[in-house]
Amino acid sequence: MERKHNLIGERLAVRGVREENVNLNGIISQLQTQLNDREQECFLCDVEISGLEERSGENLINMVSLIGKKLGVDLDDRDVVSVERSGPRPSAVEGGSQQRSRVVTVRLTRRALRDELLRAARVRRGADTSGINSGTPRRFYINERLTRLNKQLFYKAREEGRRKGWRYVWTSGGRIYIRRGAGTPAYRIRSDMDIEKFFGDAIV
Repeated sequence: MERKHNLIGERLAVRGVREENVNLNGIISQLQTQLNDREQECFLCDVEISGLEERSGENLINMVSLIGKKLGVDLDDRDVVSVERSGPRPSAVEGGSQQRSRVVTVRLTRRALRDELLRAARVRRGADTSGINSGTPRRFYINERLTRLNKQLFYKAREEGRRKGWRYVWTSGGRIYIRRGAGTPAYRIRSDMDIEKFFGDAIV
């Protein structure tokens, strides 16, 4: 009888530890989400521009100004807080060509100006680098700057959306949204749990 009581006690203790771990994991996940949201708020005046060929001695501020002009948005030096290439430098590969150029990260003085630039880029989708730098014209893309976590979630959401036939996956104000089709509700994605919830299958 005593052995049976000990066994029951051990099982209850194990169950208690498991429940405590679940609660702790939930708290950790909530804190990570809050920290990610705060980090994203720091990027509300930022954009990332991809597709711009990287060259030695390039003048990025002038390049951003020319891009704004091409899109119909007036930008001068005073509107730009900072501009830089982000990520590891491209290295030479076989054949003497180079890997994809790093994205250009731009911080503007006002969120309204950033939003205007994003809207103009959507309207003039397909704009290229002719008149911005020499060489063969290439399409460039302007997107919101996302945290590392949000970039990962956005990628997963797009992949799952494509696989499951959801027509719309987008970002707005640094937030990720999905919609199955026209006229259907939009849902916000904040974690892997949301992706599993809305798309069904567990994501590896």
